[in-house]
Amino acid sequence: MMRYFFNLGRFEQRVSDGILTRLTLRSGNPRTENNQPAGTVSRVYEYRDGSLRVAVAHYYDRPDGRGLPDPKWLRLSSGAILSDPHPDDEA
Repeated sequence: MMRYFFNLGRFEQRVSDGILTRLTLRSGNPRTENNQPAGTVSRVYEYRDGSLRVAVAHYYDRPDGRGLPDPKWLRLSSGAILSDPHPDDEA
């Protein structure tokens, strides 16, 4: 459900359009047990609307450019918060 709302929010598009900012909270090598291709970087990004945090997502930034966000925290337009109970599982 969180990925549905993340995709609906078009966070990456809104960053590209200059509506939101994206900050890197953490960046490093993925755990070997996650079987990612060589050169992959594990990153956690925070998305902000001004000073308001609106989302946090984990990415595997792969050398081939592929990789999907795994949202960990979202602020919905209603003000409700969704969060992953295990936010560090993939990082």
